[in-house]
Amino acid sequence: TKALVGSEKCATCHKPIYDVFVESGHPYKVMKVVNGKQPNIPFMPTATVPDGYSWNDISYTIGGFGWKMRFIDKNGFNITQVPGSQWNPGNNTRSVYNGTVPNGTEKYTCGSCHTTGWKSIANGGKPQDGLPGMDGEFFVGGIHCEACHGEGNLHIEAKNAKVSVPSELNVTVDKTIALCAKC
Repeated sequence: TKALVGSEKCATCHKPIYDVFVESGHPYKVMKVVNGKQPNIPFMPTATVPDGYSWNDISYTIGGFGWKMRFIDKNGFNITQVPGSQWNPGNNTRSVYNGTVPNGTEKYTCGSCHTTGWKSIANGGKPQDGLPGMDGEFFVGGIHCEACHGEGNLHIEAKNAKVSVPSELNVTVDKTIALCAKC
């Protein structure tokens, strides 16, 4: 059966491509906050959390690679209406994200474009990390190799079986803008 294997596994055979990928913003679209510390995102300064919050109050960040960062609270809801609920690293400004939605009520539903292996609750997923505000689960936060190229297990199996051209048989290679435009 097909399965996600992770970008690090892809790097074992495709290191030059992986090295370019990890310097893009793709793998950092959703990052888990661990031990109350800002996630490590290359080329990004220290973020400013929303007013009244510390890193201990945040479970995940959304974005932040040169454009904007938003925050998910410890219950899995997007932080809204709070000053600084959106941080803009390009000019180091802060703004309010979604000021019309009461804080603590907006579920995180953006996993199909910001994570890899997203499965919404409507499609049989469970709330990520058991957080009620997460409207699904994902294999890994961010847009990793398999988000665009398909699940890697069959590709690895074909390579190990010495199939002549494994990528053409079981990996999506789409070089058109349509692939990116779907998000």
